[in-house]
Amino acid sequence: MRPLLGWATAFSFDRLRLWLETGREPERWPLTSALAFWRRDRPRASRTLRAPAGGTRAGDHLREAPVTLATLPDPARRSPR
Repeated sequence: MRPLLGWATAFSFDRLRLWLETGREPERWPLTSALAFWRRDRPRASRTLRAPAGGTRAGDHLREAPVTLATLPDPARRSPR
């Protein structure tokens, strides 16, 4: 199940990338478009990295995060309403 969810997430991110780069809305690329292998412009999960460039999926991805990230409130310490 985990590889399928990883593929679906990568496919979705590639749809969003195409939307930002070309203006073609994600709704124009339904899940069945993954089967249209003859279309070079279709979204593909293989274009999406599963780990940062030069890193691993288990690595510390926040190591190079902006300093301003530390100023955000911790969601785990939210006060009850």
